[in-house]
Amino acid sequence: MIFIFHTLFFVLVAVLLVERFFNCSKLRPWDWVARYYDIIDKRFAGKSSMLIVLIMLLPIAIVIALLEMNLRLWLYGLLGILFEFVILLYCLGPSSAWQDVEHLKLGATEHDPLPFSLLNVESNTLSSGIWLMFERRVLSPIFWFVVLGAGGVFFYRMTEVIARILSKKSESAPFAARAKTLLYGLDWLPIRINGLLFALGGHFALVIAEWKKSVRSLSVDNETMLAKCGNAGLGIAEGSVPMESTAFVKEAANLIERTIIIFMVILAVLVLVV
Repeated sequence: MIFIFHTLFFVLVAVLLVERFFNCSKLRPWDWVARYYDIIDKRFAGKSSMLIVLIMLLPIAIVIALLEMNLRLWLYGLLGILFEFVILLYCLGPSSAWQDVEHLKLGATEHDPLPFSLLNVESNTLSSGIWLMFERRVLSPIFWFVVLGAGGVFFYRMTEVIARILSKKSESAPFAARAKTLLYGLDWLPIRINGLLFALGGHFALVIAEWKKSVRSLSVDNETMLAKCGNAGLGIAEGSVPMESTAFVKEAANLIERTIIIFMVILAVLVLVV
């Protein structure tokens, strides 16, 4: 168990370095999910949408988890480590968050649909969309990889892909809505943990104040809480004048990087203690 925790940490470090400095978007084909849905939908027509979501997700996630466990028994665990590296790298996406940020810096505006579409999230503004993009591409996948390994991160990514891709088709919209509900639940805890990490990486007092208000109010949704804590981390209090768009994108990306580094330092301390 200790060995597994240590190797998960080093796999996570390696994947984050690759993701940060290289564009691996072409290594992440997820178009097969729509075809897979068509097969499952025909087989289980008339069943509850949430049941079909779970039928799509659970068997694959369980198979991946079992493969991970069994491959760790071969070649001193090297096959398992390689498998985890591939799965985690595949599940960060759909494209590199940092590569898309570089494009956004060149032309980030609230009203230009071209750069805004790079975020690949359902958000009304660039300011909240940039936080949600990093959360779903990097921060939440990291959380579920640490907690549940390769099976957990694959379950999260596939849920996100289903919610995002199938919502574009009218015939699968009810199904995608159920996937969004599940995705909301999967994001709930990581977002609240990352809100606290924003305090350590940014403006501590402002973030803690926003975090407390959001936690106490059950009406605050994931995206709103994430945006409030992220903006507060940059020193943008609620109601204050926001930064110019390009500057905001740059500062948001910097805060995310500091947050990831802080999380990795905390994880490294836990690895040393264990």
